[in-house]
Amino acid sequence: YANGIAALTPADGLALRHRLELRHLALLADRGQIASALEQYERVAGGVAEDAPYRICMLIDRGYLRYRNGIIGAAAADLIRAHELAASLNSDRWRIDAGNALSMVYSRAGFHDEAAALADEALRFYQRSGSKSMLAEAYFVRGDVSLHQDDFAAAEPDFVKARDLSDEVAQTVNAMYAQQRLCRTLVGLRRTLEARVTCADAYLRATAIGDAESAKLVLGAKGALELSMGRFRDALALLDRALAPDGLDMAKHLRAQIHRDRSLVREELGDAAGALRDKQVNVAWLDEERAARTADQMAVLRVKLETAVMDKQLAGARDAAAAARAEASRQSLLRNATVVLALVVIAAVLLTSWLWRRRNATESARRAAEESLTAVSRLTGGIAHDFNNQLTVMQQALGLLQRRAAIHGDATATALLEEIRASSQACADVTAQMLSFARQQHLKPERVLLQRHLDNNRLLLERTGGANVAIECNIASPALAVWVDARQLTAALLNLVSNSRDAMPQGGTVAISAAADSGRIRIDVSDAGVGMSAEVAAHAVEPFFSTKQVGSGSGLGLRMVEGFVRQSGGSMKIVSELFRGTTVSLWLPPAGVAA
Repeated sequence: YANGIAALTPADGLALRHRLELRHLALLADRGQIASALEQYERVAGGVAEDAPYRICMLIDRGYLRYRNGIIGAAAADLIRAHELAASLNSDRWRIDAGNALSMVYSRAGFHDEAAALADEALRFYQRSGSKSMLAEAYFVRGDVSLHQDDFAAAEPDFVKARDLSDEVAQTVNAMYAQQRLCRTLVGLRRTLEARVTCADAYLRATAIGDAESAKLVLGAKGALELSMGRFRDALALLDRALAPDGLDMAKHLRAQIHRDRSLVREELGDAAGALRDKQVNVAWLDEERAARTADQMAVLRVKLETAVMDKQLAGARDAAAAARAEASRQSLLRNATVVLALVVIAAVLLTSWLWRRRNATESARRAAEESLTAVSRLTGGIAHDFNNQLTVMQQALGLLQRRAAIHGDATATALLEEIRASSQACADVTAQMLSFARQQHLKPERVLLQRHLDNNRLLLERTGGANVAIECNIASPALAVWVDARQLTAALLNLVSNSRDAMPQGGTVAISAAADSGRIRIDVSDAGVGMSAEVAAHAVEPFFSTKQVGSGSGLGLRMVEGFVRQSGGSMKIVSELFRGTTVSLWLPPAGVAA
């Protein structure tokens, strides 16, 4: 202790000094100087702040010192406070330590059931903890509780376990205390031989560590043992040594018990005056003990009541604080909910307004596009009809010329007429495409078996695809039939195969499949070509829109396919992804429904 105090520096602070001082005083108490230790402990503990981290330890040590000095009410106050503080901090270790010491206070005050309950709880806790030193202390305390009730049979196994465990972990002082208590217990059980051996060992242990108080208690127990065996002079010598006024402190109840035993010895030896003096000391202590027991019980009950009232007040305060926090949280939640709702409403209004404007803009653009397309379609249809009428006149005149006899003998005229016929047919085909684009062509729908139709036109499809493109046809059923213009269906398929061929410059496979889908017949034309981006696909069916090089496409192909499908009562969809290919799906009416 002196070395520790001397080594302190200002940087260590007051807390470390307090802990060194308090530990030193606890060691003084272990040496038997309990009165002076408590006096100094009270002084040092007064400087410990209420919120000091070691306050629980201080309360336990001071409570134990007060208990050793017979100040039961104050001891109970310290230990109950330490127990409550440890519980509030969820510190089981300190709560059990406080409860362990408190069990001895309760036992001394006569609250045996509560003392036994605390001692049992400590024992269960340390049996789980694996700490042999703390388990030994728990056995020791429970044995002490039994010893206070003179229940020697219950105390004996606890003291034996406490001693053995302390010896196992080299806790010399604790082992000595347990052996000293076991000595008194065996004397109480009148097991003479065991008591003689145990008490002799206990005395050796106490003197070896310099614990004079414990040595005196062992001498008192040995004196009681000699008294029980009728060895009065040996008993008197031992009891005189135990009561020798050498300045050491001893608990009053233990000193009074030794006076009681010495009065019995002196009576046996004929020393009536000495026996009377010892009896007077014992009776005075008994009177004092009865009064003190009542006072101690009242003090403990008062502390328990005050603690219960304080706990109730604290619980009420905690409940009020919790209610206040809950209300504040509810108010905060309501405010946050209101703000969030307001933001959601504002966002919804803004989003709705934006969507409405966008929808109007989209609708306006759609109407403008439809009007433009309608105008273009009307113009295209009108031109195609007028052009078709002129072509009809030309083809009729050409037919009349070819039937004239004069022409048959003129090879040059015949060749020229054939060129004129071929050109007029080409113009007729262009006119048909323009009418298809304008959705004004004259269709001749009929029942078309898809399997047969594709078989009949396979050679034409393969020629359109070219040498590097393979055509695969997969029709779900040979009986699958659509109600369309067969010639225009062929033109549409040729157009789609042509587009797929151009999308696969290195060659590949064009898959044509057909199956029933939602009451219609779905025809898919798929390739693994370069594909289209979403932006390009959105404009794919617009007239004159093309991604091909100039001169390689008119930009009317998909528009004419879409026009044919819609004029036939169906619909078309394009699914495409860059570098993943394109699938054009045609939904056409089945032959039975359409018919």
